[in-house]
Amino acid sequence: MTNYAVQEGRDAGLLSERVAGHLRRLIDEGVLAAGERLPGERQLAEALKVSRVSVRAALQSLKAEGYLEARQGGGTKVVSSARTLETPLAGLVRRSAQNLKDLVELRMLLEGWAALRAARRQNPASLLSMEEAVRSMETDVKRKRVVADDLAFHKALAQGADSAVYDHIHSVVGDVMAEMVTHLRQGVYETSEEARRLARQHRDILEAVKAGDGVKAQQLIRNHLGQVLETCGMEE
Repeated sequence: MTNYAVQEGRDAGLLSERVAGHLRRLIDEGVLAAGERLPGERQLAEALKVSRVSVRAALQSLKAEGYLEARQGGGTKVVSSARTLETPLAGLVRRSAQNLKDLVELRMLLEGWAALRAARRQNPASLLSMEEAVRSMETDVKRKRVVADDLAFHKALAQGADSAVYDHIHSVVGDVMAEMVTHLRQGVYETSEEARRLARQHRDILEAVKAGDGVKAQQLIRNHLGQVLETCGMEE
């Protein structure tokens, strides 16, 4: 039986947003499969220990996002996860170096905004995860974990933005970003010196976020991704 319980640490925000975020996560992780019928509002409210009003608002939000749809005869079913939306974007990125460059530049804007928000919000769990990722980068002398640590850092930064909208965007493009990072880092992390330099960049971003200096964190993110483009020969 599916466990619908909302996770306090991961589903912060307005109650309806927390419910929507939790159900969205269950769908993205495949716990709730495409075509599966959800329990009724009353049953969901009891399982989640929230009001039916919060459940109703969350379901409406997920329907608008394309995760759910109303069933003929009543009820709600799962349509798809956000991962189904990644295929066209992934195809575009694989098809053209310019498209990949465009995605990196878009990421500069989005993550700069996320860094600004994270510096204001000071989410303890996010800061801890970012610290763990940076420490792992700093001690990974053989460069075996660099891609995983990089992805973990930016995922934690997204968490720190504490935005349902950005969380959804990050979820949609997450696998494409992972593919992009894997591709780019093959060149960026070619030497220990380059790996150390990028570890320092992530450390600087983290320290700016921890200090509450969102403007500096935003600029450091843009500088960091700009240098990635330059290292990979994708700058103007």
